[in-house]
Amino acid sequence: KFESRPRGSGKRGTCGDAVDLRTLCKEGQLKEVLCVLDSMDRRDILACSTTYSFLLQVCMKMKALGKGKQVHAYIIKSGLKTNIFIGNMLINMYAKCGSVVDARQVFDK
Repeated sequence: KFESRPRGSGKRGTCGDAVDLRTLCKEGQLKEVLCVLDSMDRRDILACSTTYSFLLQVCMKMKALGKGKQVHAYIIKSGLKTNIFIGNMLINMYAKCGSVVDARQVFDK
């Protein structure tokens, strides 16, 4: 279960973390990306909205609904769920992965 982390608690990720995530995404290694996010979470390091946007784009491209839902959970935990840019990316990801119900739920929130 994921708990909401107040915005501003925890450190933002480093450029190295973001590069690692993007490299893994480009190689289609979404499982490994989620491991890196887990590691960052354990160290109380938060990814930035740009990194989450990149991850959601990869999930869309690969039609990886399950992985997209996991990224969404990290977004909620990071406190970025109210970011309109991220909200739009989530709606697009769910719609392109075929989950109109999830897309609508994000839209309604």
